[in-house]
Amino acid sequence: MTGASPFRVAQQGIAYVPEGRGIFGNLSVKENLIMAARAGTQGQRDWTYERVLDTFPRLKERLTNGGQQLSGGEQQMLTIGRALMTNPDVLILDEATEGLAPLIAREIWRICGVIRDSGISSMKPISLICPKVITVSLPRPSISWMFIALMYSLALE
Repeated sequence: MTGASPFRVAQQGIAYVPEGRGIFGNLSVKENLIMAARAGTQGQRDWTYERVLDTFPRLKERLTNGGQQLSGGEQQMLTIGRALMTNPDVLILDEATEGLAPLIAREIWRICGVIRDSGISSMKPISLICPKVITVSLPRPSISWMFIALMYSLALE
């Protein structure tokens, strides 16, 4: 995966939710979700538009709102929902709850549990799964695809 184009990484079933959220502010919630819809690597379409809205009921209430009109927590939900619309095998969240209110952060982590239970590999907060932690600093705003490949292999173990 080193040096692979982002679209090639996505074709391998890896969805990445960036720290800055990366929503399309000029598109509605509905448009942000629908534009990402595609079958997964094995043709699976487990994460449909309806399922994403059932998972994130706050988004269902704001379908016609532009992305820029959402709160930070709602934007994060939209970004995760958009990633799920690609029906990934692995979901990588970069700073999933940074800057969010504690109540919203807990809701995001609860939803991550629902996603994990659906069969998608995801990274839990590192302190919950590792007795020893190695911190990796990556230059912003780019991300090392080699690091993503490493996380992918760890998620499969």
